[in-house]
Amino acid sequence: MLVCFIVYLLFVGFCLPASFLNDFTLFIITMWLAIFMQGFIEPIMMGIILNFCSPVERPTASSLSILLEMLIGMMPASYVYGLVYEETAVYEGEGEDRRNVSRGAMLAITFSSLLGAIALLIALLLKKRSLKGSVKGVIENLKKTNPNIDENLANQIAEGQIGGPDIPKVMDVSNDHLRRLSQQ
Repeated sequence: MLVCFIVYLLFVGFCLPASFLNDFTLFIITMWLAIFMQGFIEPIMMGIILNFCSPVERPTASSLSILLEMLIGMMPASYVYGLVYEETAVYEGEGEDRRNVSRGAMLAITFSSLLGAIALLIALLLKKRSLKGSVKGVIENLKKTNPNIDENLANQIAEGQIGGPDIPKVMDVSNDHLRRLSQQ
């Protein structure tokens, strides 16, 4: 999740200067880099979303996520952009040469990427907080089910340092060690 946040910060970093650039080449370069970063982060975000669902619910969750992305994000995007562009109109020139040179719509789009960065930062902080609570819960459950378990071993299992098929082996070794100690 930290990699996801760093890549999103790169995305924001390429978006923000784009609306201030007058050079077409630099604008295209920053937009290409922003699109590349967004393309990099999209599958990561979808994977994070799908990991919160059971395997049976994943196809529906993926379809619903894409549908909402299209309905809420992409379908009204051109209308909203045009509306902001017209409302923030700044005209340059006279007569038939008069044209709207407003950057309001571009500023709105590029600076809205900051909202995503803030939301991702909050999610990262909440995940860290939630992880600490879940580790404590796992340690408590391990102690309830295995009253003779070593504190260090419980911490290693809860933090994922020992996991999967290794747990029964470690538990057997630990219990054998405890039995030997109690017999001495």
